[in-house]
Amino acid sequence: MNKLPNEFYRFRGWPPTGLNRTKDLLEKAAFYCAGPRDFDDIHDCQLGAFRTGSKGDLDRWLANDMAGIPELMRKYQLSSITDIRAVDEMDPKEVTTLRKCNSKHERRHKRILCFSSAWDNELMWTFYSDHHRGLCLCFDTRDKFFRDAQPVQYSNSLTALQCRRDGETSFDISLSRKSTAWRFQSEWRIVLDGDQPKHVTFPKLSLKSIILGYRFPDAQFTELEQCVRRGGYSLDIVRVERLYQSYKLAVRPICRIDSNYISSD
Repeated sequence: MNKLPNEFYRFRGWPPTGLNRTKDLLEKAAFYCAGPRDFDDIHDCQLGAFRTGSKGDLDRWLANDMAGIPELMRKYQLSSITDIRAVDEMDPKEVTTLRKCNSKHERRHKRILCFSSAWDNELMWTFYSDHHRGLCLCFDTRDKFFRDAQPVQYSNSLTALQCRRDGETSFDISLSRKSTAWRFQSEWRIVLDGDQPKHVTFPKLSLKSIILGYRFPDAQFTELEQCVRRGGYSLDIVRVERLYQSYKLAVRPICRIDSNYISSD
């Protein structure tokens, strides 16, 4: 059983003009829940081949999505891939081959919420918070909303795809395995079934603070404050500061916002 950290973090931008998805998130108290095909890691969730419109698409599909399937069709003299499901008996290796193929398809129809367990990683601020000009949302993980979160496991190589079983439930570990190149994310995930809904509401009381990036423009603070008040949040707002003659980051309190939000639970 993985022990949840006390806090989860989501790094966000706060653009001065145009569409502000973070503002929309706060006003609706809802995360946009992306599918794994939208992620920046091309190996994420081991989804198989991606269509690019090139001549190599067929080769990618055969190598990544159909490994071992043509051999099964020849062995059982099948004319259609769907007929494989009708085969009564397969040896364990063949069952594993078929399970891998099915798992790729199932993983494409998941929604994943991603969090970090660390707020002070400069790469996270750079990649996901507009080069320190955005902010970071801090959530209290004691709320039941976060109870099924799983940590991402980082490794140097892929191993056989399996399902880790926990009582009556199963969890496909390919949904939470990434290359060590992404270890800086310190990532945890909540995995949801199905392609819909794309927006998932979160409990407002779980948002305990907002950390402003080192370069967050002061001119945008009023807009953020008004958004927080309209949303009915009660939280602290702090700002990142660089420690003198150090690569470490610290936070400086800005203000406390107390709203009259009453939980419906």
